[in-house]
Amino acid sequence: MIKWLLLIEFVLGKIHHLELEEDTRLTIDLSSFVFNEQGFLNVTFESFKIDEDEFREKKKSDEEFQEFLNGDIPQLGFIFEKLNSRGNVKYEQKAGDPIAAEKCALNEPPRDPNALRQIIELNFDEIAYGEKSFDHLTMKWNSLKQDHGIDLAVQDNYDPTVDIASDTRRRRADDDGETSRRDDTSTDEREISQEGVEIKEVLAMKYKFTMTWHFSKIETNGLYELSFHNCFNRKRELLPVTIDMHLTEKNGEHYLGMGEVQFAMVYGFMAILFLVAGFLWLGILRQKSQTVFKIHYLMLALVLFKALSLMFHALDYRFLDLEGKSDAWTIIFYIVHLLKGAVLIVTLTLIGTGWAFIKYVLSEKEKRLFMLVIPIQILVNIAYIIHYEAEEGTKPYSNWSSIMILLDMLCYAFILFPVYWSIRHLQQASLTDGKAQRNMEKLELFRSFLTMFVLYIYFTRMVVYIMRITVPPENSWLAEFCNELATLVFFCFTGWKFRPGCENPYFKIDEEDMIEINTKNALTENVSNRKKKQEESRNLLESDSEEETILDAKTII
Repeated sequence: MIKWLLLIEFVLGKIHHLELEEDTRLTIDLSSFVFNEQGFLNVTFESFKIDEDEFREKKKSDEEFQEFLNGDIPQLGFIFEKLNSRGNVKYEQKAGDPIAAEKCALNEPPRDPNALRQIIELNFDEIAYGEKSFDHLTMKWNSLKQDHGIDLAVQDNYDPTVDIASDTRRRRADDDGETSRRDDTSTDEREISQEGVEIKEVLAMKYKFTMTWHFSKIETNGLYELSFHNCFNRKRELLPVTIDMHLTEKNGEHYLGMGEVQFAMVYGFMAILFLVAGFLWLGILRQKSQTVFKIHYLMLALVLFKALSLMFHALDYRFLDLEGKSDAWTIIFYIVHLLKGAVLIVTLTLIGTGWAFIKYVLSEKEKRLFMLVIPIQILVNIAYIIHYEAEEGTKPYSNWSSIMILLDMLCYAFILFPVYWSIRHLQQASLTDGKAQRNMEKLELFRSFLTMFVLYIYFTRMVVYIMRITVPPENSWLAEFCNELATLVFFCFTGWKFRPGCENPYFKIDEEDMIEINTKNALTENVSNRKKKQEESRNLLESDSEEETILDAKTII
């Protein structure tokens, strides 16, 4: 498990590096961040590249591609907009979607007419006789500075001392007879205006540029999303794009967004509560040592692992906020998180089977359940790590998110089976062994555990998720606090119900049980004494026969 963890490429911070190779998605989410009045977003494209050979081939032979290319509507661009919450519907259309085939998000009005929305169009320039020139792109956008306190600056990063594109242009002119209306100029001679910037070609349809947003008003505080749209792929995958970009999000000196800055405090506070709960549980185990089972120590280990996981999570977020990255603390957190997840699933499954409470041996079907649940839990934790460490715009980010949710729900659903088996076992035992009252007490205890377990899963997997997507982004820490608080309540409930002590129905021994136990002990003792006497008599007879044999031998001599 830890070996797999070391093979994962960590993002290790809020300073992102996104690489996409020939991506054909219609929409790519690049960034979502909660900015304040000191917000700053910098997106530097080291490479924004389109395959020139494929582009020119489709330009000559594909009528649908020609229609998109020569139309008045831009087919490439970015959308930067403010969202009310993370639950807002995003651009999830895919190539071939009948709705997407007729509409391009770059040319559609915002869902909310009052929403703050900025569109950055990427257009190939036209030369005199109507053909497209690929020597440079023109980026145009609508300004939001005057009304909303958001300033966008775009810079062409072409450097003639490093980037040599003249040979590419000559080759293209020789092949097609096209001429560029723009000759090579230095970076200082670039024309930069508020309405648009020309991005010069570095190599064959490869461009380098930087987009920077500055926030200056409190009214602009909120959640913003930056997405790239490739409307050439509306009906089918026509134009792949290769991207290599660096992205930095900040609020003043903080690398965490509003609502995320409080995560370190929330996790640190909950770590202290879990640690206190662990020491209280240890005190109970020491006081009731005569009725302590191995599973009680396993429950103690689970609480301590949970406290350590939260502590390292708090340190991880603290350094993310200060430095934008957290190398060591991130890896340590994930290792402890993996161990905690394994101990949690084992503990809950053992409690559900009634191991050490009702019985001391697991049945074959319970053993098979363990062989199924533990690998699934390992996959859940691996999916969790890959999802949270993958860049937002990559395919694994969304794919592993769905896998994580599915496997997590499946894993906890499997735990319900041993709880149901234990309840059924107690129901049958209460009707057959003449101890209905005590078995009914155990049955009620298991039913209350089942109810609490279902409520815990429902709250942490459903209610908390709804909170994450509906609460205002600046209060997103509330969802995490409620999630950890619900876990603490569930742990305390389970520990109290299954605590060691004579008042627990699992450990009650009535007079009939004592008589039965004493009778069994007496019978066992009598049988042991009888076997011992028989063994001594047998040994005595054997010794007598040996002496007679020796005497007979002497007589013969």
